[in-house]
Amino acid sequence: MTFIVFQPGEFIIGSPGKEPERLDIETKHPVRITRPFAIADREITKKEITVFGEQHGVDLKLFPGIESNAGPGLNWYESVRFCRWLSERSGMTEENQAYPAADAPEVKDIDSVPGLDPKIPRDWPLHIERPGYRLATEDEWEVAARSGVRTRYFYGGDRNLLVEYAWSGVNSGNSPSDPRTRKPNMRGLFDMHGNMFEWVHNWAGAYPSGEIRSDWTGPAEGQRRIIRGGGFSVTQPFSPNGNFGDFGNSSSSQPSNVEGTSRSCHAFRHGADVYRCGTSP
Repeated sequence: MTFIVFQPGEFIIGSPGKEPERLDIETKHPVRITRPFAIADREITKKEITVFGEQHGVDLKLFPGIESNAGPGLNWYESVRFCRWLSERSGMTEENQAYPAADAPEVKDIDSVPGLDPKIPRDWPLHIERPGYRLATEDEWEVAARSGVRTRYFYGGDRNLLVEYAWSGVNSGNSPSDPRTRKPNMRGLFDMHGNMFEWVHNWAGAYPSGEIRSDWTGPAEGQRRIIRGGGFSVTQPFSPNGNFGDFGNSSSSQPSNVEGTSRSCHAFRHGADVYRCGTSP
């Protein structure tokens, strides 16, 4: 898996007030990222999810396609577990895990997620300073997706060209596709506008007002986790899961199995429910 490194700095995220199909929560505002982060260039695949846990293979059979396709079916908590699992497979110690073990003393509310393993913490703490794999924060995801551009899409503003950069309900055949089969953004990240929606770490919530925030990981608690990007079944011009293709915000109730994947974050996009993982180098 290839990771793209982004340097720290101050960035503008959000969208202009007059952008088409813009949501009210897409307030344009500055953010500060104080450490480099790396994000996977693609979403994770069905095969990788199956290696993570055979039980997930049952869910994957609900979706047509082959094992090299981007992998749907993981909820946010399973995506965090995937990041912990990947860190362990990479030889990292517990002290390097970005997400602590579910039974760690700092973890609270381990029995408050209806329908899921009672040992899963609802408000799973994140140690962004540690090198373990994790979900990207929303700020990191948008900084990586935009890669310096301020247009509606990372390639410009012409919606008619979106089929060249994203799998959606327009061209996907209503099923996930292999990662890296549409054109990437300026930094080489694929599928940021389509194929699978992607979990980020944050709880959904209002942006803080006042001074610029640094390395913000979102509200400490909430009711819904945020997904970003676009999905293979989304058709123009709008989806219940969020804006189609552009940088619009969206959120999903938890627990759930919406289209999505993860990407790993050092911070990285591992490829929610498609997800990217990240890391902090």
